[in-house]
Amino acid sequence: MRNSLWHAPRLAAFGLALAAFAVLVPADTARAAEPEAAHPGAAGEAERQAAVKQYTIELSHVMSKLRRYPADELQQGHEGRVELHMEVASDGGARGIEIETSSGHRSLDLAAMRSMQQAARMTPVPALLRGTAFSVRVNVAFVARNEEAPTRRPAPAAGP
Repeated sequence: MRNSLWHAPRLAAFGLALAAFAVLVPADTARAAEPEAAHPGAAGEAERQAAVKQYTIELSHVMSKLRRYPADELQQGHEGRVELHMEVASDGGARGIEIETSSGHRSLDLAAMRSMQQAARMTPVPALLRGTAFSVRVNVAFVARNEEAPTRRPAPAAGP
């Protein structure tokens, strides 16, 4: 079952620093690699696929700056991977964000969805894609890391 951010309850403040990263999952890039002579519209489709890929990369970059690891999940050491799917309407707005694969932790899923929703508002749609609907998929991995500062060793004493 897919979950939608539009029906999710509001989340509490996220508190702790980011300890997550996004990995791009390109959708259907095989068609872009087909020879142009075999399909007259292949060049246009290849350009469109490249524009979708570029938008997804930019969206992921903005998401990585906005995403927050939920404090309760981080404290408990919960980790997980969320695969999100977003439909982008012809006007450039996010038509819907759904969870394709859950992390197993609702707070992580909702944090990933929230960052995608915010990033979608801030990421411009490439000119080639304006006026057309398309979709993107992004994997978000939440990895709890020990963010302690490295221990410094004292400098060696000067010789006699």
